[in-house]
Amino acid sequence: MLMIKKATGVFLAALSLACIAACERDSPLPARDQYPVYASYRDIPGVTAGDIRAVEDLRARGDELVYGMN
Repeated sequence: MLMIKKATGVFLAALSLACIAACERDSPLPARDQYPVYASYRDIPGVTAGDIRAVEDLRARGDELVYGMN
């Protein structure tokens, strides 16, 4: 039983170290260099005139809209 506990402890320690080592501290490029930054939803490729009207209707009603891309 003691051998199983030791083996489990060693395995968990190795797994923890592997997970920590896999984390990259700094990205090679700042986010602004990797991804496009849009000042408005109107600038996002593929946004249609109908989409813009729908957003404007939401704003006119006082509703909030949060948008994002990845």
